[in-house]
Amino acid sequence: MIITAPNVLSSTGAVDVRDDILFTLGTDSDGVILNRSATLTANTALTGVLEGTPVTPALAANSLIISNQTNDGDILIAVSDGGNSQGLIHLDGDTGKLSFPLGFGAYGVAAPAQAAHIGNTAGDDATAVNAILVVLENLGFTATS
Repeated sequence: MIITAPNVLSSTGAVDVRDDILFTLGTDSDGVILNRSATLTANTALTGVLEGTPVTPALAANSLIISNQTNDGDILIAVSDGGNSQGLIHLDGDTGKLSFPLGFGAYGVAAPAQAAHIGNTAGDDATAVNAILVVLENLGFTATS
C-alpha cells in the first residue's frame, strides 16, 4: 500500500513523513512520533506531543520525539526470538523506570536471567530526594577498576 498526502512522500513504497508532521498512532492519537526541525527549550509543552507541564530536557534541532500521551502509559521495544516476543526495553510511564527485562548482554554473551532497571522514584530505595538510582540486580557482573 502506498500512502500519499501533502506531507507524506512515497516513490518506492516507503513512507517519508516530513519534518514537524505528527505521525500518530491509535484512535485517540495517543502514540506520537515527531521529527522536530527546530530546537525546543526544556519543559515546554508541544501540542499533540508533550502535554501539560512537561518535565523534559531541551532538544536540539532535528530531534526525534517518541511520545505516549496516555496517562501512565508505557513504551515497549520488543523483538522476536525463535518465534517468541521478547521485551528488550520497557519505559514505564507510571513509575518513571527504564528497564531491560532480559538484563544486559554483550555481543556473543548470553544475557543473565535477572532484569535491570533505572529509576528515580522513592520505591527504588533512593536515599536522597530526586536522586537517580541505577539498580543492577544480580546481573553477574564483576566490578573492576
